Amino acid sequence: FLMYHLGRRLLVNVGVYHEMPDKNHKLIGSATFEIGEILGARGNTKAKKLADGAGVLFARVQKAPGDVTSDLILSLQGDKLRSTHGTANPFYEVARMEGHHNDFLTVHRSNPIMGNENPVWETAEIDMDRLCDGNTNRPIQVSLYDWQRNGRHRRMGWFDSTVDGLINARVDGSGYRKFVLKRGMATIYKDCGKVVVLDAKIRERAEEDEHDAAAGGILDNNAAAYTTLAQSQARASQDFQGNTPSIHKTPSQQPTFVDYLSGGLHLQLCIAIDFGAPNGQPTFVDYLSGGLHLQLCIAIDFGASNGPPDHPRSLHYVRQGQLNDYEKAIASVGGIVSKYDPDNKFPLWGFGGEMNGKKQHCFQLDSQSPQANGIKDVILKYRKFVKLKPVGMSNRASIKKVIEFASKYADWELNDKKLYSEQCYTVLLILTDGHLDYMHRTKDEIIEASSKPLSIVIVGIGSGDFTDMQDLDDFNSGEDAIGRDIIQFVEFNEHSQSKKDISEAVFEEIPDQVVDFFQSNGIQPNPCTDPNACDIVTDDYDEEMDLDFDLDFLDGDEITVRENSSQKFPGKNTQIDDRPPTRGLESQKSACTIFLERLKCM
Repeated sequence: FLMYHLGRRLLVNVGVYHEMPDKNHKLIGSATFEIGEILGARGNTKAKKLADGAGVLFARVQKAPGDVTSDLILSLQGDKLRSTHGTANPFYEVARMEGHHNDFLTVHRSNPIMGNENPVWETAEIDMDRLCDGNTNRPIQVSLYDWQRNGRHRRMGWFDSTVDGLINARVDGSGYRKFVLKRGMATIYKDCGKVVVLDAKIRERAEEDEHDAAAGGILDNNAAAYTTLAQSQARASQDFQGNTPSIHKTPSQQPTFVDYLSGGLHLQLCIAIDFGAPNGQPTFVDYLSGGLHLQLCIAIDFGASNGPPDHPRSLHYVRQGQLNDYEKAIASVGGIVSKYDPDNKFPLWGFGGEMNGKKQHCFQLDSQSPQANGIKDVILKYRKFVKLKPVGMSNRASIKKVIEFASKYADWELNDKKLYSEQCYTVLLILTDGHLDYMHRTKDEIIEASSKPLSIVIVGIGSGDFTDMQDLDDFNSGEDAIGRDIIQFVEFNEHSQSKKDISEAVFEEIPDQVVDFFQSNGIQPNPCTDPNACDIVTDDYDEEMDLDFDLDFLDGDEITVRENSSQKFPGKNTQIDDRPPTRGLESQKSACTIFLERLKCM
């Protein structure tokens, strides 16, 4: 499990190693994921190619279950197991259901028993967290395989059940509980034997076991960590027990895990995140997991108090190779919220303008293309607007019209998504120097908008007086509030030196505001989006984002992790003309690393 703060940047590096007898394990490939980006992606899933064509790694984030401190004690015996290829060498796997398309994730595998059609396997202790999140009615599947020396194990059959089903299975005349194995297509199954449940019960862990489990299951944000295959819940999405790798091998050669990777094997990593939410209560993550679209809209202040854009002291002045404060705020604050917007298309507006003597309190920065495609495009459109100056600067700027328009836009987006049984919530990001008029009308508009699926983040730019902005943040909160509190004010200069601080300040109230809106309107989270039903785009391998670690594999399970000093990271202040800065790792300690152990055929 990872502890994760919403809005905070957390990088997870996944390294896949080929285990060697001399402990000089060879790195097959690695990929780095940002947790917020995975959360915001469809199905909470991202995919990245490993270097040198070593395969594809899928990473999915799910909400961690509550504190479950029990194990399933399971003892199974085979009964007249039939193999289509001579004497059976049976072993079994227990898997939990993921998604809604019979996609199962293996959490336990027994040892094979050679040459025995009536095997009695060793009693297994299976973590209830990993098996079913503590839900004894969650579907699970038990599959039997015929072990093969070449690693191409043959599936003998399976049966579906639950933990309760195993415990309360039918007792037949012999006094044991049995499940008939299925094998074949549709509802026509061939007789391939039965599985006898000798024992199935839930046992609470001893206190010292709970401590060990907790110590081994948490990855510190600032440390590299090591986990086993079962702990990370990783599996190959191409079932290498039953398929030959897509490379040439002679019959006498045994395919290795590396062979499967070279043949384009897809690995799937499931990361459970603890968000510290009360049990039974829907959280922001529950709505995200159900496919919530968090739509970002951006409005920029072009009032005369900012100064003429071509004057060096203007807040809108653009210097070659540098970002002004408006652009820094767009990149920092917009980059935080945009992670949870799957399509990354942002309406971009301005206010405080004037044209032909008429004040323009809400206008598009690009009338030909009203939406920006990502944060980089927001900055490009902003710079183009500042350079061309198609709209003059007004002495009186107001955000009332912007809030009114955003409120209607949020309503329209929500109703449009309802047609597809989806959910949407809008976040309006207002960037201003704080010199605004018509404050009383603005407050009335905020109260009107509080019933809409809308949150408003106001970011103060420059070093002006932000008393009125703070007043907007405070006026509709507390016991006398009318409707929801939807305003959050952040002064950019107070947090500009710390991306962690600005992230927490901006995202402090949004999750609760989202949940408050949906719950007050009786709207529950949609079921978790099935990753198999999503069109997941595979990102190319990114050498700059990948971490490079040297590992010393010591006796037992101890591993020393050292960062490779030759790895080159983009600097904090790396900047490109007319584009936002290249954003690499903020520090070497900003990532935790997961290493997958013993990914090989039995």
